[in-house]
Amino acid sequence: ISAGVLIELYDCDTVVERVPTDVTLGIRRDSASISRQFDVDETVGTMLGYYAAEGFTRQEAGSFYQTTICTPDDVPRDEIIDVFDDVFDVEAFEENEWKITVSSRLVTTLFSDVLDAGSRAETKLIPDCVLSAPDSILRTFLAAYFSGDGSTSSERVEVRAHTVSDDLQSDLIAALKRFGIATKVYREERTPKTGAVAEFYDGEQSFESWVLKITSQNAVRFADRVGFHLGRKDETLT
Repeated sequence: ISAGVLIELYDCDTVVERVPTDVTLGIRRDSASISRQFDVDETVGTMLGYYAAEGFTRQEAGSFYQTTICTPDDVPRDEIIDVFDDVFDVEAFEENEWKITVSSRLVTTLFSDVLDAGSRAETKLIPDCVLSAPDSILRTFLAAYFSGDGSTSSERVEVRAHTVSDDLQSDLIAALKRFGIATKVYREERTPKTGAVAEFYDGEQSFESWVLKITSQNAVRFADRVGFHLGRKDETLT
């Protein structure tokens, strides 16, 4: 039954209250579908972490709706594709060696409006469902985020990440504190030449960016309590 028909018969609150929780949601002419209630588990937490680091949504009403996550590494690419398939019943398209895109209004709406994960770099944040989740899920989000947007130093024990989002910067500080990890924060101007930001703006553009730096004993705690999802980055902390 179309949701529009139910809303004509009842008000929105009544529809939300009376529609069973075990139904599957879908949109006309959209191949994706999702359970009305689904668990944000560790696999979804990992996908959302990579989305926060290198993802965005694009849409033009009545024309296209796209959700993109960028990563050049095979392991997270395969895991992200599997989550789209298993949780959203939609096939992800590998546009190139680092870019995964799903064309679906339902998925775009879920990321931008329901999960409220942000549509572009400056609106990113950690979704409430992740911040309020058990530590195991928040840990997978952070491990994926820093795998996508973090870097280490060859000269010292240090982890860095950059974001142009004020909300994501404050969310990351709070999330890391849950694991006893303190961060140093400052601002600098950057010009991304590759990755999701450059892709979204279709070329080079300079931004004032937040830099999150984890040093010394806090970097050791990061390695012990969070770590990187990517093995090649995790090895740089050992």
